[in-house]
Amino acid sequence: MESKGVCAMNFQERQASLKRLIIEKQLSHYIILGMVILNVLTLFLLSQKEEKWILIPQYDVSHRVVVTSDGYTDQYFKDLAHGALVHLLTVNPTIVQRQVQLFREFVRTGSAAEHYLKKHQKYVIDNSVSMAFYPKDYDVDQSQKTIRVKGELKYWFGGGKMPINKPITFILKYTIVGKQLVLIKDIREESAMPDNEGERI
Repeated sequence: MESKGVCAMNFQERQASLKRLIIEKQLSHYIILGMVILNVLTLFLLSQKEEKWILIPQYDVSHRVVVTSDGYTDQYFKDLAHGALVHLLTVNPTIVQRQVQLFREFVRTGSAAEHYLKKHQKYVIDNSVSMAFYPKDYDVDQSQKTIRVKGELKYWFGGGKMPINKPITFILKYTIVGKQLVLIKDIREESAMPDNEGERI
């Protein structure tokens, strides 16, 4: 009789332990499910949040350019146009080939910009021209992917000491490829660049 009572107690204890294990298991499942839902919600909220990066040019550490997860700002394109045109149009016959070659890294292959670079290099070398470009005003149209740059071009023919000053406006067209890489696909002048032969580069 006593052994039956002990067996009954052991059975009840085991049953109680089993119930506790089942409850704990169910509770752990609910906790894991809650964590999964919380992680999914966190990822969703983070994906909706705008991220910002600040670019600092190597040679102008006081300058700041903001790029967001929503895309490029107008200031980014203004800085792009400024650097590109100053780099390309501040040249002489000695360095123009190197400058054009470096500029090609930012140009889409097979685009109209490549044709412009060839003409520019030939113009500078054939006419022994030294020039410098000073941008003054920028107008960015991201819907048309264009940057309009007004400025002044100073240039010297041969060994001339007095520069010729010419107000000029350039239109840069760009494209965005791959992982948001910006490439220039066209460069053209709104007004002709004068020279000693009346040819436009």
